[in-house]
Amino acid sequence: MSSSLAIEYGEIAEAQIEDTYLFLQRQVSFEYAERWLAGLQKSVQDEAMLRSSLPGWYNIAPESSDFGERIIYVIRYRIGNGWQILYELADEDGDGQEDTLLVLKVRSAVMNTQPEDEESAT
Repeated sequence: MSSSLAIEYGEIAEAQIEDTYLFLQRQVSFEYAERWLAGLQKSVQDEAMLRSSLPGWYNIAPESSDFGERIIYVIRYRIGNGWQILYELADEDGDGQEDTLLVLKVRSAVMNTQPEDEESAT
């Protein structure tokens, strides 16, 4: 592959990104939220370029078995406490070659800091 992979965001990732962006706007500042989002998008774009130039070289995420797919996460985006981006490579056009980086989840690298966490045990 000579060009970068196409980038798509799954519903869960889109919701997590939106929730985090709004949380950062409210709790820190608009400028910080904008920097966070721009940095996250650049990290995903850089990863798509890397996967295009090094096909077949990646780490499998422990969560793979939860999805029943080969889930990869090697993007570690550093701002604040750090973030991990889980994604898979997909063959969207059916030609037998992976052509799309599909972002599945975006999560804080520090447990329990993701805004809008699911219910916590009380």
